[in-house]
Order: sequence, then C-alpha cells, then structure tokens
Amino acid sequence: MNKKLIAVAVAGIVAAPAAYADISAYGRINNRIVIADNDDIDMQTSGSRFGFKGSGDMGNGMSAFARYEFSTNTTNASANTTNASGGGSGIGRRLAFVGMSGPFGSISLGQQWTAYFQNLGTHASLNIVRGPGQIGPGRAGNTIQYANSFGPVSLKLDARVDDSNDNDSRGWSTYNGNGFGGGVTITPMDNITLAVAFDSADGSGSNEDRDNIGAAAIFGFGGLTFTLAHEQQDVGDDEESNNTLLWLGGGVTDQLSMRVGYGTSETENASGTSETDNLALIGVLNMGGGLKLWGEFTNVDTGATDTDQIALGVRLDF
Repeated sequence: MNKKLIAVAVAGIVAAPAAYADISAYGRINNRIVIADNDDIDMQTSGSRFGFKGSGDMGNGMSAFARYEFSTNTTNASANTTNASGGGSGIGRRLAFVGMSGPFGSISLGQQWTAYFQNLGTHASLNIVRGPGQIGPGRAGNTIQYANSFGPVSLKLDARVDDSNDNDSRGWSTYNGNGFGGGVTITPMDNITLAVAFDSADGSGSNEDRDNIGAAAIFGFGGLTFTLAHEQQDVGDDEESNNTLLWLGGGVTDQLSMRVGYGTSETENASGTSETDNLALIGVLNMGGGLKLWGEFTNVDTGATDTDQIALGVRLDF
C-alpha cells in the first residue's frame, strides 16, 4: 500500500508542471562545409542550438513565459569547451529568461536578444556565415526588457544591470556590464517596414563606453524585398565606425530563394582610417519537413587583404 502511495505521489510531482504550464522543446542543426580561397576545406557548425519554451495562464488576461536555449557543436560531438555567447564548441548558453505579459505589454529578465537587435539586427543581419551584418549588440546578459505593440508600432526597451561586469570578457564582452537601449519598428503598410534603434554600454579599463544608433528601411515590391540599413558606433572618445548595408532578395520558385547583400564599414581612430567591403550571395532551397539546403559565396576586402569563401550547408529546424 505504501509503495502504491509513493508511486502515486511521485507521478503527481512529475506531472504537476504540465498542469500549470505548456512546455515545448525545439532546436536547429545547421552544419556546413566551408571552402576558403587558399583551398582549405573544413566542416563547421553554423548556429546549431536546442532549447525549451514554457508558458502558463495566470488569469485576468495575463500569462507567464520562460525560455532556455543552448548553443551546441553538431560537427564534433567530443568537443566540450564553449563560452556564454555560444562561441567555441560543446554546449553554451544562448538565452535564459523569464517574464510575464498582459494588457500592459511584457516584461522579462535574463539573457536575451537586445532591444537593438530585435528592432534593427533582424533586418540588417541577414548573413548565414560571414556576409555583412550589424555591428550593434546581439544577445546580452543581466537584462530587463519591456515590449509592447500599438497597432503598426512595436516598441522594445531594455537595461543591463550588472556593475561587476563592466569590463567582463564573457560572451558579448562589451555588452555584459551596465547599459540600456531601445528601438521602434513601424509597419505603416504591408510592404513597408521602418526601424530605428539605439544602445549605450558602460565600460571600464580596456572596455571603453560604446554607443550605437541605427536605422533601417525595408520595402517589398513584385516578390522582391529591398533592405537598407545604416549604423554608427562610437567607442570612447576617439573611435567611430559607420556601417551601411544593402540587401536584395526574393523567391525564385516556391522552394528556392536568393538574396545578395553588400556592406561597407569604415572605422576612424587614433591609428587612422580603415574600411572593409563585404559582398554576399546566398541561396536557400526549402526541401520541406524543416530541412533546407543552402549555399553562400562571400568576398571580404579590407584593402590589405581580399578573400573569398564558399559555404554549403544543411539545416534542419524542429
């Protein structure tokens, strides 16, 4: 009898979370073969991850939510080193936050995509491997974020609260200490999207303060999408970077999409001025069932060096 009671109690404890929250698992395996112009050929992981999402009804139009996402190396299962941003190999934390939503919008705490990235980076950073992308922050830890929508306007604000890590080198190094940011995305018409964003990060020691501001415009016409984005980043008092990106893409068939991107970045500091030009051509073939085959050609010209790279990948989302 006691064994039966214990078994019922254990089963109740295990099943209890399901009564209060919906929990789902998801993931992506994205592996590629990279061919460099020096004839080096490597197999690499490209943003593979797995995670869990949970939500629960709190009543009165409110709900709770949480997310835990990890990066993983899917080309070398024996690898066991990584960092907080998902670089390196093995398993690393990408996202980890909890929050609540309701008529007031939503508020969340933890490591998450910054307001800057969610407004600007999702439009500017279209590269698969190393094509032109945004220079502002992506994920950041110790972050509290507020989000809301008002008709065609989407608003996000965030603040990083971490005095002890202003000079931290983990993850997105210069974005782990104190800082704040925000952004607005407006969709006045189905084929027009406008976005602006800013971010300010405190630093100390070798990690100087840095400020980012950017804007993007996305236009759709005749099955094509055109994206124009520009950013400015100030690091301390003596360095400024300007980044301009152009993307054009669309569907060739129901399964095949193509896009071409060009980006130019110029940095001025005490050492002088440097400029980098990026060109990327990307093709994605949707095979169905979450499987995609993709290829990317990139050219990076720094003035001192001019390199080409070809990547051929297989990606499964589940």
